[in-house]
Amino acid sequence: MNFQTMEYFIVLAAEKNFTRAAARLYITQQSLSSHIAAVEQELGCKLVIRQTPLELTYAGQTFLRYATNYWNSYLSMKHEFCDIANNQIGILRIGTSYTRSYIFMPDLIATFQKKWPNIKIKVYEDLDMIKQLTDGNLDLVITNIKDKTPNIEYIDFYEEKIKLVMAEELLSSLNCSAKDITAAIDKGHLNPLKHCPFVMNDSGGVSFNAAQEFFQHSEFQPIVKCSLGNIKTILALCLLNVGACFAPESMIYSTLSSKQFSQLVIFPLHNNLHYRIRFGYLKRTYQWSIINEFIETALEIYPWASRYPSQQE
Repeated sequence: MNFQTMEYFIVLAAEKNFTRAAARLYITQQSLSSHIAAVEQELGCKLVIRQTPLELTYAGQTFLRYATNYWNSYLSMKHEFCDIANNQIGILRIGTSYTRSYIFMPDLIATFQKKWPNIKIKVYEDLDMIKQLTDGNLDLVITNIKDKTPNIEYIDFYEEKIKLVMAEELLSSLNCSAKDITAAIDKGHLNPLKHCPFVMNDSGGVSFNAAQEFFQHSEFQPIVKCSLGNIKTILALCLLNVGACFAPESMIYSTLSSKQFSQLVIFPLHNNLHYRIRFGYLKRTYQWSIINEFIETALEIYPWASRYPSQQE
């Protein structure tokens, strides 16, 4: 039994599946299964119930607690000696949403790795980020969630503003004006859009919450032509006059060309429908300097991100 054993078991417990865990560890399923069987033999206890999805026995849950503590201590030690030796090498594991990954990660990773070429970036998209962070499976998250867990440190990144978006052609077909819609938004409803079709984000994210807030205070049920979770596809449908939509400002500006942007009418929403996006990481005995380097790189590339009216909650 060694630190690799701890890593293998933690990943298996997270994935609840030998095939997915083996793929994530870049080993064969047979190798992983044999490794876990050897640990069970060494401990004299069955650790997992081999079914779909896989379940941990009581012994397995106990071993996971020890494995997580050992693995986190090992990572802290490894990172501290990387800093002492000024020889940064390893894997930085980042959790974020699919949308924010698309917007930020390409430029951010490319710029970061020019500074730190020996650091591999592993991005996990659309998972239970806070749980994975507290379980030690992630080093850093970019999220709109601020969990109350006391051992998580947060640093502000940017404020996500949700917009109501529709094609100019669609607006011209409705019996209302942009001025009517703006006035309704100021009052917290969308009554002028009673006959307007919508393309809805059903992923349960910030755009979905903004839409629900307005529809709850409107005197009609929305005409939903299509619902899906991919913001890029939603904006594409909006451009084709399928319906109006709610979308993050950062996604609108990063996805659309200037020509496409000119075909749309974009309405700002209330400040209380804006969302603070933050970096989050565990407070450890020793904090790897690479985590701070990644955050600082993000704020250097996107200087507008730290421009908040107030840093107060």
